Amino acid sequence: MNMSGDRSLDSVWGHFIRIRSDVLASTSNSKCNRAICKYCKKDIVALVARMKQHLNKCQLRTDKDDTVNLNESENSENIHITVGAASELDQSEKVPGRSTIKQCNSNIDFFVGKTSKQDKEKFDIQVAKFLFSTNTAFNTVNHHDFKKTYKAVSNELLDTVHKNTLKSMESDLKGKTVCMSIDGWSNVHHVPVICIVVTHVLDNCVHLIKTMDTTDNRHNATYLLEVAIDVIRTCLELGCKVTSIVMDNATNMNRMRQDLAQAETDVHVPVKDVITYGFSSHILHLLSKDIRLRDGNEHVKQVIKYFRNTHFASARYKEAGGKSLVLPLDVSYTNISRKVNDLKIKSNAEGHLEILKKISVALNKIQSIKCTLSEVSEVWIDLRNQFEILLKDCKIDQSTFQHFTKRYEMAMTPCHYLTNILDPKYKGQHLNEEEMDQGMNYVLEYHPEIMCEILKFKAQTTPFKDYLFSNNALNNTSSIT
Repeated sequence: MNMSGDRSLDSVWGHFIRIRSDVLASTSNSKCNRAICKYCKKDIVALVARMKQHLNKCQLRTDKDDTVNLNESENSENIHITVGAASELDQSEKVPGRSTIKQCNSNIDFFVGKTSKQDKEKFDIQVAKFLFSTNTAFNTVNHHDFKKTYKAVSNELLDTVHKNTLKSMESDLKGKTVCMSIDGWSNVHHVPVICIVVTHVLDNCVHLIKTMDTTDNRHNATYLLEVAIDVIRTCLELGCKVTSIVMDNATNMNRMRQDLAQAETDVHVPVKDVITYGFSSHILHLLSKDIRLRDGNEHVKQVIKYFRNTHFASARYKEAGGKSLVLPLDVSYTNISRKVNDLKIKSNAEGHLEILKKISVALNKIQSIKCTLSEVSEVWIDLRNQFEILLKDCKIDQSTFQHFTKRYEMAMTPCHYLTNILDPKYKGQHLNEEEMDQGMNYVLEYHPEIMCEILKFKAQTTPFKDYLFSNNALNNTSSIT
């Protein structure tokens, strides 16, 4: 122990008298600190471990403290000295000059990490989940280095992970009301695929229900309707209920939505209660393509070409903090400086940018995690009002506004109008008369039994009291709840 340091002394020093080495230098040749036992007056080297050993075998010490920790400053959980243990052993078993040590954890297992069979299974399953969730090819596990550790990824572990995932999905979806999404595409091998997922908005959980190879089937409305009804039946078996279906706006999908609305209700598959609508985010992307600036991309490419190939312009651009410009290969060298100085192109680009900003803001709102149908309808209505102002100010032409009207009618359905009417934050205040009629006619056609309650809601009569529509209540209550 460093006697000259500023660290606090070990508690064992309460039983010894300190003698510093500088004091001993004048009387002896000792160059280390010494300690004298207060009980037997024995002089020993001032090492904490040596002092504890002596204290445990000191015959003149009382048994007030029958245990002294040998490794109080190191590892107090493993070894300690028990005073009196020496008297319990036979004298022939004692070794002169050594204390009797009792080890609490003498088994070597305490000092090493062991992997049980259950731990190994957990590790294997976790590695398998990583491979499956990242779409890693199974031939990766055939690598000789990987084979040394894992040999069952594509068979036993795949089955185990699949079973566990199904159990977890069934537990998450039981008793829930979900929204189903259908989409189709071709994979990297040009194989047509249909994917169906369900979403529970309150829990913010998404589960893949089915993925189908549709090589042998045409993606017509009849086939898609059979797939949708089959997945609704599967969800009922899992304990959840599908109340809405969202899909893209392809012709076959739109026809399938119409067929589903007119389909006869099965006792086991209540399709009458299922509403369908298109992806509003997809429709906004279509709108941005509809109104894109004619030949605008070509003009932009030529401007980029000018800055890349004109030394002075490039230097000033970099001086202003501009980033590297990437240029496609299909650009000609003609009329570059004229395009740069063309104020008409500049004006058109600025106007186009203003329109795209409005669409981007709407897209950002619609793609939020918990955006409801009523909020989607309000976003579209607000965007319609902005386009009407742009048309009035002559910032867009009539054809651009017609493009917007076409996409607006594609996105908005009677269900959107009805949800906007029933949302206490909006109550259909921004809907026109025709849209109000569409929403109420939807109720009259499919759910006439709740028409009376909707009228009470609109009139704010019992049981819908005024305090339910206060600003405090509306600001602290989600439309979903």
